[in-house]
Amino acid sequence: MFINALVLVALAGMFPAMIAVESFGFALLAGLFITIINGTIRPLLQLLALPISFLTFGIFALIINGISLELAISFAGNQIVINGFFNVIIVSLVLSFVQSLVFKFLNENFKF
Repeated sequence: MFINALVLVALAGMFPAMIAVESFGFALLAGLFITIINGTIRPLLQLLALPISFLTFGIFALIINGISLELAISFAGNQIVINGFFNVIIVSLVLSFVQSLVFKFLNENFKF
C-alpha cells in the first residue's frame, strides 16, 4: 500500500502531464484501494478474461491491470487523475515492476 502511494507520487513528480496527485494522503488512499482490488477483483477479472488472454498471448493482462488501476483511482476520488488509458497502462506497468522488485528484495533478504 505504501509502496503504491510512493510510486504514484514519484510518477506525478516526474511526469506531471501523465498523472496528477493532489496530496500524499490521497495517494495512500489510492494505494489502499489498489491493494484491495489487486487481492479481490483483479483475480476474478483475470479468470473471466483467460480465453482472451490466451488468444493474445497474455497481452490482455495489461488491459486488466489498467482496468484495476482505473477502478482503484476512481474509488479514491478525483484528486488523482491519469490522463488517457494508455497512461493508465504505463502507470500500472510501473507499479507492477516496482512491486515485483520490492518483493524480490524482501524475499532475498528476509528469509524465514
